[in-house]
Amino acid sequence: MNQIPKFFIDNVPAKMHLEVEKWWYNLGESMQSEIISFWKGSDNEQKVNETVKNVNEYLELQKADFDSGHKDLYELDFPRREFYEYLVNHEIYLDVFDKKFHICTAHQKIREYLLIGYIPKEFACPLKSENCIIRSILEKCGWSIRLKYKLKTRY
Repeated sequence: MNQIPKFFIDNVPAKMHLEVEKWWYNLGESMQSEIISFWKGSDNEQKVNETVKNVNEYLELQKADFDSGHKDLYELDFPRREFYEYLVNHEIYLDVFDKKFHICTAHQKIREYLLIGYIPKEFACPLKSENCIIRSILEKCGWSIRLKYKLKTRY
């Protein structure tokens, strides 16, 4: 078994630590290894701020307010296996204002936030990119965001 990365514990309320540790150990070694590989990744420049079409899998955003004390706001997406399978196996897209944007994973800090499914409104692009889509979304929204995995289904 792989040891749980510290950022998973550091980024959730203390009362959730045991739940997060249990979740991590129930993932199994294979998924743990994939998550750690994604997290460690390589830090390099990526094309950002690009709108894309015909994306079937993506992340949606929701308002996050962890100070309100509402239980449902503490239920991050990381316990859902499909969220991780999406992150480690695909280019990552975010659905914002009815447009899909490619999300840069060029720095370990943004990969950490993606893995916990939460990006604080104070997020600063570690690469200091003028075109950081995450930073521009946070400025437009004015609040921290939770990320949810979404698979577009056809009817």
